[in-house]
Amino acid sequence: TAAANSIRLWGPPTFPATNAAHMVRCSMQQESQITSIAAFDDGHAIISGNALGSLFVWDMTQGCPKDPSMQFGERSLGQVNSIVVLGSTQLFASGHENGFVLLWSLADATLTRKPLKRYYHGQHVLAVAVNPQSSFLYSGGMDR
Repeated sequence: TAAANSIRLWGPPTFPATNAAHMVRCSMQQESQITSIAAFDDGHAIISGNALGSLFVWDMTQGCPKDPSMQFGERSLGQVNSIVVLGSTQLFASGHENGFVLLWSLADATLTRKPLKRYYHGQHVLAVAVNPQSSFLYSGGMDR
C-alpha cells in the first residue's frame, strides 16, 4: 500500500501529541516498503532504506523534498533492516537481510555510490548501532 511507502516528518517530540496538527505536512514516497530510517545530527538530511535493498538520502534543507537527492544500494543486498548515522560525520551504516553491514560516505556518494567497507555479520542483520564517539559499529542479527 502507499502508506507503507511513505516517510512522515513529525514536529518536535516536546509538542503535546493531542492531534495530527503537529505532523509536519511532509510525505515522501519510495519505490518499496520503507523498513528503516535515520537522521543526520544536524537535521539537514535523512536516510531511508527499503525492502528492495535501496537507500535514499533526502535533503531536508529546503523543506519537504519531492525526490531523494541520492540513492545507494542494490537489490542483491536484500532488505535494509537498520540504518545508523555515525555521529556528526558524513558516514552511515546499513544492515541487510543478506548478512552484510555496509559503511557508506555521503562525501564519496556522488562519485562511486559504493560502500566504503563491507562487514559480514553472518545471517540476517536486524540492527546496527554506534557508540557515542562513533569509534565502534555494532550489529545484531539472526546468526548463532
